[in-house]
Amino acid sequence: MNELSSTTTTLPTNVDAYIQTALTTEALYQISRQTYDGVLQHLCGAKLRVGHWHTLLQAGDVTPLQQEFDALEQSLTQDANDLRLLLRKLQTIAPRQTFVTKIADALTQAENEFGVTGYMVLKADCEKVAPQLKEDVFQLIRDAMVAQCALPTVNTFWLTVSEARSRNALHVQIRHDGSQPHNETAANISTIKIRTALLGGTFIQTKELNTITLTIPYHATDG
Repeated sequence: MNELSSTTTTLPTNVDAYIQTALTTEALYQISRQTYDGVLQHLCGAKLRVGHWHTLLQAGDVTPLQQEFDALEQSLTQDANDLRLLLRKLQTIAPRQTFVTKIADALTQAENEFGVTGYMVLKADCEKVAPQLKEDVFQLIRDAMVAQCALPTVNTFWLTVSEARSRNALHVQIRHDGSQPHNETAANISTIKIRTALLGGTFIQTKELNTITLTIPYHATDG
């Protein structure tokens, strides 16, 4: 038994996670090689072609340029297709989004959709919160950001997620620099207020209508 024990390889405690990490590492390596061998080299070739065109233009010889343009267009089309394929591969091996990354992605999406600038500060230990509650809170945050950013007077907004001091609760504040003269998002805000109450939380909107504060309780043993 001692001899057998001395020659037996010790496996990680979580074998599935170990295998997944190994597969992910190998897949990322293969994708990096494909990117370098394919897309990157094609782009370097395109750069050399453009330099050659400058030489032809300076010499007044424009006859070969049409064929060069056609060849470059085909090459760039192939590069675009290769990039799409690589991105699909990355999506299949990417880890599941966390609470924080989902909020960050939603913030970026709001910036792109409404042409605003957003800032996020996270001061809460979200690992304490049960997965389903985190999903509910994320959806509230996302919808509240959209409701605020949709206002035509908003240029910048700030999102803060912290822990309430008085109890086990998440404290979410979304503030913007615009105004709400016609109460355009009243319906969306009312829905967010009801959903917050169903989670046992509180909803506060300032008199100036530029700040929303949600306080949502959680059980510390849920995480």
